[in-house]
Amino acid sequence: MPRPLRILVITVAHPPMDARIHNRQVRSLLERGHEVTYLAPFTAFGVEPPAGVRGVDVPRSVGRHRLGPVVTAGRIARRLARHHDVVIGHDPELLPVLLALGRPRRGRRDAPAVVWDVHEDVPAQMEMTTWIPGPVKRPATAVATAVEGYTERRLHLTLAEHAYAGRFAGTHPIVPNSPRVPAELPEEVPPGPGEPHRLIYVGALTTARGIEEMLELVRRLPDDVRLELIGNAAPALDARLRAVDDPRLDYRGFVPNAVALQRLPGALAGLVLLHRHDNYLQSQPSKALEYLAHGVPFITTPNPACAALAESSGAGVVVDHGDVDGLLAAVLALRDDPARRQAMRVAGHTAALAHHDWNTQGREFAEAVEAWAAQR
Repeated sequence: MPRPLRILVITVAHPPMDARIHNRQVRSLLERGHEVTYLAPFTAFGVEPPAGVRGVDVPRSVGRHRLGPVVTAGRIARRLARHHDVVIGHDPELLPVLLALGRPRRGRRDAPAVVWDVHEDVPAQMEMTTWIPGPVKRPATAVATAVEGYTERRLHLTLAEHAYAGRFAGTHPIVPNSPRVPAELPEEVPPGPGEPHRLIYVGALTTARGIEEMLELVRRLPDDVRLELIGNAAPALDARLRAVDDPRLDYRGFVPNAVALQRLPGALAGLVLLHRHDNYLQSQPSKALEYLAHGVPFITTPNPACAALAESSGAGVVVDHGDVDGLLAAVLALRDDPARRQAMRVAGHTAALAHHDWNTQGREFAEAVEAWAAQR
């Protein structure tokens, strides 16, 4: 094992308990014996810093209100970085901060190894961002592409998807959003007498992720099936969901990922209803992998990466975008065929254990960080 490193992790946009940042990366670094300082918007999300890290609270970056949180985080990070071996940033708006931290200060021969963890296809994401005015989107996308190229030449990168590699000239480690797969297939607990079957969705709740289709599905479900929604929603949508008076909808709002995962075993199926957007076409949603890991079949739209996972795992059903009739038919078919459902549970867990297990990939991520620190 290498000597313990001091690692500074920064986000201003993501929830502090974000599955990728905390549950996967931070926990893997702690398990390797490293010290982690975590700059994140703890107060904005109403959570305490997780055990094992030094938590530092920063404002949340959201919508058009991004400059202030970035400036504040940058000021704190500049003070702390001199005492750390590695800095890992998770938001595109933090790139000016990360680039500055990667330059040696006057009087110092070295600087921390600085890593940008690329969560999204940033140019494609800007095209679908609602708070950017339409006439500005095209030039903003061009600027984002240029900034990515500049950043690649000066920082270390980790990529959340194999599909992102084509945006960059060099080769960078792929750090997928894989779950920690239980060694044994979780037991399926059937609903008790009088209890409905549970569909489940875990993840951010937006129009582009299929919330309107899910709400229409709820209106068509029979009484013996309900949909459990777990995830963060914008204030207006959150209020709308809480106002729904229908026993077939169980809206729980945002809960920590570790708590949400406890709700997966025993679910009839998980939903992955991404729309046809460039940012989603080649994205392999972490929620689909979490469903597989816990023995839950999933129903998805035909975006290429999602459809490929459904076929390769043997645990997914594909329905057309916006096809609520097809979605309902897929739900009822799984409800009415326990043998098929069990076969999909076994196939999905087997595929996740073989190809999508963070217990293996987390070690590879930590080793990449350690290698970069050694190159300083």
